[in-house]
Amino acid sequence: MVVGDTVYVSIGFAPTTTNDTGIFYSQALFDKNGKILRWTPWTAKRGAPFNAFPGVTLPNNATHCGSVLFFEVDAKTGNIWIVENTTGRVVGITSWSKGTQENSLTKTLNTVLPGGSYAALDLHQATRGFLNETKHRYALFGGANKVIFARISEAHDITSLSSPQIVVTDFSDKKNVLETKLPEDAGCAQAVEYSRTSTTAGDDQNLNYFFAGTENGLFVFADTNGNGFDACTLDTLNNQPFTNRFWQKIETITGSVIDIKTSGNGNLYVLTFASSCEEPIKSTLYSIPFTNNIATMFAAGNIRTIAQTGVAIFETIKEFFGIQIIATDDPTSANPADAEQLVLATNQGLFRSNADQAGGDGIQDALNQTAADWQLIPTTDTTMFNGIAGIDTPIRHTVWPFSIEDEQFCQTFERGIIHQLSAHGNETGNAPCFNLIFPFIPEEFNAFPLTDPFKLLDPITFFFSDGGRRFFIFNRTQDPPCKNKIGVIPFCIPEWNVTKPRVLTHPVLDTICRFYWIKQIGVSGLLMAGTGTGVVALE
Repeated sequence: MVVGDTVYVSIGFAPTTTNDTGIFYSQALFDKNGKILRWTPWTAKRGAPFNAFPGVTLPNNATHCGSVLFFEVDAKTGNIWIVENTTGRVVGITSWSKGTQENSLTKTLNTVLPGGSYAALDLHQATRGFLNETKHRYALFGGANKVIFARISEAHDITSLSSPQIVVTDFSDKKNVLETKLPEDAGCAQAVEYSRTSTTAGDDQNLNYFFAGTENGLFVFADTNGNGFDACTLDTLNNQPFTNRFWQKIETITGSVIDIKTSGNGNLYVLTFASSCEEPIKSTLYSIPFTNNIATMFAAGNIRTIAQTGVAIFETIKEFFGIQIIATDDPTSANPADAEQLVLATNQGLFRSNADQAGGDGIQDALNQTAADWQLIPTTDTTMFNGIAGIDTPIRHTVWPFSIEDEQFCQTFERGIIHQLSAHGNETGNAPCFNLIFPFIPEEFNAFPLTDPFKLLDPITFFFSDGGRRFFIFNRTQDPPCKNKIGVIPFCIPEWNVTKPRVLTHPVLDTICRFYWIKQIGVSGLLMAGTGTGVVALE
């Protein structure tokens, strides 16, 4: 089934060591002109829960094996209708839940994250550095002064990206869930990341770490000596490298950590915000090459400042809000992600790096802001971009900046727009290719066709799309400041008979005051959202 920019496929066989089952999806990635350049890996994400009928006894006392006869995706609500293929006689639909089954991932997270979940990271089958190294797939969930590790699945064949996977279902087992504490008074983990470094022959194999960013700084999960680890040592969560490591604060990175990103090419990008009497508002973007020990990695001489408010092209810029990586090597090569550039959302425009690719690998080789060679993306200089979303895939071409808009021209800025921006590398890989005439394709990504009710949306604080379903977190002006809502808006509104933007209403969602993130979690098939009291999921 094709919905928007995604192809969904259901598999009706029972799972085996050589065959997977359920609903999977592959999402389009675009070039600078809006043409499809490539697709995300099929086996990275399952589109609906593996066990879509938990606790349900099917006809003839059968239990659902995960196979799907056929299905329907609803881009208007985000739900998926499923006809199981174990018996072919039961129809189900996904629904929001805080966890219906004991020991499930959703139920377990709500037990260990009563203070809320503020960030999530999905380390799925296509995570860079996993192939040929480890059979385990994970997810991280940032909470109040803690980070939860969950083991999501296990590949049958570590040498194949298309290997079937065993989905973990019992999170009462210490092999599958690990609660880790950040140092006292660290704060809420509002960004989490994994280094994703390559472990191919000739590389230093001990460059891997887990990272967490809070309002009080950057923290790294490392052993007593600060060492990194080899991805081939990744195991169940009751073994090393998890059991012999703890969270350590990095003193050389100061301020609140707003964003952390890496593709695994060699650098960690950390975006911070700081305030002092001398500089009430200051944002800084760091590029930090990986080394095998945090003492050398975060030594002052190894930390590069590649963007800072109030400096050079950012002289009049007051704040940075988010970053995304775009792969800009030769798109037809075997390794199109070897070179990369960054897109930076600010209070006064959207910027992209133009670091040297003719003699280097783009932004990862930039030693300072001058070498990063930031360029303002045309037509954005008078717009505030308060965030930017991206696709969770090894090769990244498409990002979604979202902006704040002044609908009535009264300086109220009570509305928002979601945009789509894509780029890639040229045919030799020595330069990034961005569209400098029409940077946003489609020009208005709120909905198609462009109609007055969809020209502007409510203010957006988070965006996730699997290409067919588009989930927003809206901070609506009619709601109390401490409350926000989840909305689902299809791009092609005539097809779905949608006449106005809408938020989701559901008995579970209606009890939640605050949402922080929305993300599809690997081959569990769960689409989860972080809240102020834990998580909710489409189950």
